[in-house]
Amino acid sequence: MGKPIFPIKGADLTELGASPGPKLGATLKKLEKEWADSGFNMDRGALLKRAAKALEA
Repeated sequence: MGKPIFPIKGADLTELGASPGPKLGATLKKLEKEWADSGFNMDRGALLKRAAKALEA
């Protein structure tokens, strides 16, 4: 089995209202780390919920 593929992309965050730029990249990187730390168990829906919460801050 190959390396798991991160289930969200920058476009998903822009759909949530994020503007392209450093904050979007930092949010993606943070979410990817949380996903890896979870043993790649968080699904797309869970990641999008975390993304929406992170973008509110």
